[in-house]
Amino acid sequence: MLLMRRVNDFARGFAGNVSGSVAIIFVLVLSVLIACLGIAIDVARARGASAQVMESLDEAALSATEGMVDNDLPVAAVNSNVANFLGGTLGNPRLQGASYSGLKVQADPTSGSVSIDVDVNVPTTFLRLFNKEAFTFHRFTKTAYRVNNVELAMVLDTTGSMGQNNKINELKAAAAQAIDILLPPSKSTANRIALAPFDASVNVAPFDSIASAGASTNGCVVERQGPDAYTDASPLPANPVSTAVADCPAQTIIPLTKNGSMLKATINTYAPGSSTAGHIGLAWGWYLISPNWTAIFPKQSAPKPYANSNVVKAVLLMTDGAFNTSYFNGATSAVQAMALCDGMKAAGIKIYTVGLELASNLPPDDVNAPILLKYCASPDGQGGTEFYDVANGANLGTAFSTIAGKLSHLRLSN
Repeated sequence: MLLMRRVNDFARGFAGNVSGSVAIIFVLVLSVLIACLGIAIDVARARGASAQVMESLDEAALSATEGMVDNDLPVAAVNSNVANFLGGTLGNPRLQGASYSGLKVQADPTSGSVSIDVDVNVPTTFLRLFNKEAFTFHRFTKTAYRVNNVELAMVLDTTGSMGQNNKINELKAAAAQAIDILLPPSKSTANRIALAPFDASVNVAPFDSIASAGASTNGCVVERQGPDAYTDASPLPANPVSTAVADCPAQTIIPLTKNGSMLKATINTYAPGSSTAGHIGLAWGWYLISPNWTAIFPKQSAPKPYANSNVVKAVLLMTDGAFNTSYFNGATSAVQAMALCDGMKAAGIKIYTVGLELASNLPPDDVNAPILLKYCASPDGQGGTEFYDVANGANLGTAFSTIAGKLSHLRLSN
């Protein structure tokens, strides 16, 4: 009995000692679990804030690059826009009270890129018990928004036949649609459009004197002669374009401009008259976007270099019939036009051609209008060409809008 009693006493004592140890262990384990949970919560908050900060940085950089490229914003304005954007978004409750410092913005207008560096501070909650007041980390983002700006010359037929069947008014409406697509009234853009209206000649005033070396007396010129007849070589210092006795349209060329309202108002004044010297219109469409003619036109209308990979150069030729008027070079207007188209394509210019009601307006000619327009049109990338055969004026707007839409797509292709 005595032995059994001693065994029971030992067991009860051991049990008591074990209970105390378990309690201590339990408290220690619970403390560790709570600490781990607190750390996990703080880390999760920091990670969430980090993701939101990166989202804000990406949005800021993208917005800044768009503004820099599309609206020609200077670097100082880009930096200010980024700071203002982050100042607003980093106050968002989702960011867990995060703050930033050491903001660095690098904007490169040439490459169309903006990079942003920032240090982010996220205050802790549980880790404050362990003297960890905040998580601090560095974040960086870089975005590029490279676009191709369009330089388009619209070579428009204003000959006498355009006065039939309301065609001249359909042309005015169609051209306005294309202009609004490439030069949207509600948004600034670096695209530019030039106009080269033609009939029996082209009125190039006020640039007629310098282009013709003073030979033009009425503002109008005809086809160039000599070895540069089918090139875009500069007329300076002694390589002028030609003049001849010819009907002179009232409507003049308009060098490259971003002013869509002015372009539409100008086209709205067009009146039909005289015969069709389309090759002269084509030549001036080329000159208006050629860097070789930079010295002729105002600075704001100077074409960009051919080597500029951020520029799409294009000519849109619209006519309602055969080219039937020429003066020099011993070749018809159509043949000379084809030679000019060869030169433009070799220079990397995209050519879009639109024929309006051709079947009803095709006098005998060595090269009829459909053949000429198909020849001049650039490949469309699908086995065809950028030639649009429009049966009536009501569908002319669709052709012009389609072409403008394609140019817009090319603008964003890079």
